[in-house]
Order: sequence, then structure tokens, then C-alpha cells
Amino acid sequence: MSHVAPHRWADLDAGRVGAAEARRLEAHASACARCAAARARITGARAAFAEVRTEDGPELRWDRIRAQTYWEVERARRTGPSPALPARRRWMPALAIAGGAAAAALGWWQLGGTTAPVPVPVLAAAPAPTAPVAEVGLLTMVVGDATVDGGPAAARFEQPLWAGAEIRTGAGQLAVQFGDGSAFAVGPRSVLRIRAFDHQAIELEVDGRVDVEVAARAPGQRFAVIAGDRVVEVRGTQFRVERKGDAVAVACRHGRVAVRDGGGELAVGAGNAAEIGPGQAVGATAVRTLGAAELDELAAAIPHRVGVWGAPGAVTAATGLLALDGGGQVRVAGWSGQGAAMLRMLPGRHVVERLVDGQWRQVGAPQVDAGQRTALAEVAPPGQGVAPVDSALRGARATRRTQLRRQLGVIRPCVRVLAKQGLGDVFVELELEVDRAGVLTAPRLVRTDLPAATAECVRAAVGTLRLPAGAAASWHEIIRP
Repeated sequence: MSHVAPHRWADLDAGRVGAAEARRLEAHASACARCAAARARITGARAAFAEVRTEDGPELRWDRIRAQTYWEVERARRTGPSPALPARRRWMPALAIAGGAAAAALGWWQLGGTTAPVPVPVLAAAPAPTAPVAEVGLLTMVVGDATVDGGPAAARFEQPLWAGAEIRTGAGQLAVQFGDGSAFAVGPRSVLRIRAFDHQAIELEVDGRVDVEVAARAPGQRFAVIAGDRVVEVRGTQFRVERKGDAVAVACRHGRVAVRDGGGELAVGAGNAAEIGPGQAVGATAVRTLGAAELDELAAAIPHRVGVWGAPGAVTAATGLLALDGGGQVRVAGWSGQGAAMLRMLPGRHVVERLVDGQWRQVGAPQVDAGQRTALAEVAPPGQGVAPVDSALRGARATRRTQLRRQLGVIRPCVRVLAKQGLGDVFVELELEVDRAGVLTAPRLVRTDLPAATAECVRAAVGTLRLPAGAAASWHEIIRP
């Protein structure tokens, strides 16, 4: 029996193979113990690399390293043996000494016996301080009326956003991703200016509403949302800031934010909110608990982002754009909205559904290719070519969901640390496809509020499951560890 090359297991784990090829590989692994073991090793290694990638580097005492290096070099230079000179050059030091003495005597005589001036060494100018490394943002979603620097936002998907960019929305909204796990969404009728955008500080000035999901920042990096005279600072969390005139409302779903003004500071923790009225001191503001509906609204407002990140050119080359036309509520790959939209998507086929008469009806499944723009024709009005999801398909999905959830104990090692920290209101949304044999195609990560390494661990763990034989189905599964 021939065996599968190791890199093909890595491609399967990363979701880079088609559905038919994924089924073939899954079937081979179920019949070949050697390949199954190789796949397990590769999947574990990828999860370990993802974990290492999110860890902070060690704090190095560069001043001590420089001093120690200098001391070692100087000591070696002082105590080490002098290199032997060739025999025909041994007379040169004596000649140099004699020549130097003669030159000194001549100088003394020419200056009338006065002391020769001591030359002052010229010190090299200190190198100019290097500028902070710039952050960069990329548009991931534009819905309706929105502009970037005065031009249509939909035309800026291929161009990075830097410090100084200004975003304005009418009835529309847009989202910007600026890291692996970090993005912000500007709500309707809002203005956002990127005041600072580098590895030392990120400052967003908002008049209106902004939803932010930010991963843990680099040591020493400041992240702040400026709303009039109030400043909201954060290290890693999901939160919302809404400014209306001089009034500011802050809601925090995960993590912790600090709201400051000239006279005090207010801490707003996970599941809490604060409304600060015009002229009201931050320190005199009470914090309240968010209701269930408010928490659901915050969860639905997580900014749209893709599961890859790197240099802007690499991200645009690895993702595609999906254009949606038409009205009504539409959802695709975990995103839901109304009206014409442009979304940055991972390559693959994406099911698009529309809410019609209280039911989600599939209106297409366009193939999105990397580096390409794909358009879905305008969604048809009710009764014109839009078929509801039939009862057999709904039943198959429900059965497969039940079978999957019975085996979700496999993700416990991935979320053990989060459980110890008491973080219960977190989720991972996966796009799943299972064939009649019960083989799961490599799951695709749609969105999450977990750390990237934890989400990848959950995705890989779910990909190892095998469901009972039954009907084929595809669906989006929201897993709440």
C-alpha cells in the first residue's frame, strides 16, 4: 500500500484541499495505521507551532549583554598573546619608535619649547533613533455607504490602511483587521480617525460607534479608543465604545477596559457596561451588568476577519472577495447583514442564505478563489427562485449536530487553561461538512473570540472525529467550550 506524503496531511489540517481529496485522505487514514500516526504527529506539531507563535519572547537584558560582550572582548585583547611578526618585519616597531621620537623633538624645537597641544578625539555621532514599526490594517467588510480618506471604501480592499486614515460611514459600516485576532468595525453614521498605528501605540479617535476585538498586545504597546475627553484603554478584549456628542457608553464582553478622563478612572470588566453622560465625571459613574440580549448583541457584533494574517500583499493574495447584492438579511460564513456588501473571505465554496418569511433560504454557494473577486447575483425576492431548506436537509443537519456534540469532549485539553481562568462565555464557529460514511472534511474556522492557538487546537481536534454513517450534510457549528 502506498502512503500519503507528510505535507498532504499538513494541507488537509490547514483546509487547503478540496472536499473530494479530503474524503480520500480521511478514508486512507482510517485504513492505514502508519499514515494515521503520521497525521496525528503532524496535526500535533502544527498545534504546538501555533501555540509557540502566540507566546511572548523572553525579556532580554540587552544592556547587560552588551556590557558582558565588551568585557569579554577587552579581557581577551589584554590577556591574549600578541601575534608573532615575521622576521623581516621585526625591525619596524623600533624604527617607528625612533621616528616618533625624532618627530617629537622637531616639534618641540619648532614651537620654542612649549608643550604640544593634546589632540581631542572626535566622537562619532550617535545614531538617530529608529521610528516605531508601523501597524497595518486591511478592510475585511464594507456594507453600504462608507468612505476611506474621502473615496469609496469598496475600492480600498487591496490597499493597506495606515496612521492618519479617516473612515466615515453613512447608513453603512465597515471592518478593518490589523492582526491575527484583532479587528475593529465602524458602525453606521460614525467617523473614525487612526491617530496612531504602530508597535508603540494604537489610537482610534471615534465619533459614533466602534466595536473592537483586540488580541493581547506586544509588551509596552498602548491601545486606546479616544471618545471626546474620555479615553478607553485596553490590553486584550472585545468591547464597544459609542460616543454621541459628549456622552459615551462603554460595554465589555471579555477582558477589562479602563475609562479615563481628566479627573479619574473607571474599570469596566467582562459582562459590564457604563454610560457616562455629558459633563459627568468618570469616577462618579456606576458600572452595571449587561443583560443576556446585550451580550448576544455584542457577540454578533464581533468584527469580520479572516483566519490568516501577515504582510498585506500576502493576505490579499491568500484571500478572495465576495460581492453580495440585494436587500434583506443575508448570512454567509458566520457574517450576517443587510444590503450590498463586500467581504474578504478564505478560498472555498461558501453557502449564502437569505431570511425570507422567517426562514433561512439558500440563494447560492459561490466559489471564492484566492486573489479574485466573486460576485453573487442579486438575491431574488420571495417566491422567485428561492427555495427554503427542505425538511430532509434540516433533519440531516440536526442529526449530525447531535452526533458531533456527543464527541466534543475531545476539545477539553485545548480549553483547560481557559476553564481554570473562569472564561466560560467564549465560542468557536466552524464550517463543517460530513459525507455518508461519517468522514468530516477538514473543518474551516469561521470566527472566534478565543486566542488563535486555542482556536486552532479546537479546529484540529474536531477534525479528528468520525461520525456514524448516515446522510451527508454541511453546516456551521458554534462550539462554546
